[in-house]
Amino acid sequence: MDRASQEEEREQFEHALDEYRDSIRFLRTSRLMQSLFWREYSQALIGQMRVQYRLDNYDEVISLADSIVQEEIDDMAAAYFWSGNAFFAKGVDRDAEEDSYSWFNRAEANYRKALELDELDRWGIRYNFELVRTVLDQAETSQGKKPVKIMRPSEAMTGKPARKVEG
Repeated sequence: MDRASQEEEREQFEHALDEYRDSIRFLRTSRLMQSLFWREYSQALIGQMRVQYRLDNYDEVISLADSIVQEEIDDMAAAYFWSGNAFFAKGVDRDAEEDSYSWFNRAEANYRKALELDELDRWGIRYNFELVRTVLDQAETSQGKKPVKIMRPSEAMTGKPARKVEG
């Protein structure tokens, strides 16, 4: 798994993903291997989620999180964190503007669960939870303004008109 981490650090994400998958496949060959190397197995699963996120494969991150939750891995907070990140990214996507409330609410639920399970008191989990919570609160008080619109800077803030998306 060291090779996977090294590939990830070098931003060779496809290679890192292959390494994580190989590690997971190997450790799944027997229950004994999986139990002896439970921490490494858990880290490989989280690494796979992290790399899929970096590759913008948000649906894959969400799918992985769903399967990981069934296994109750060593760091469940990280699994919920990365799935929350994927939901958040889907909510920010310009093409998903109509569904942004749904994506942001799902992100909030996952970040909340990550906070509940986080024994390491990780700052990133708290920050992302507070960010999505703030955006949802502002959207609720902004007379129907979509959360994704709140995330984008307004013309007043940037001094430039908002960029028109060609569609």
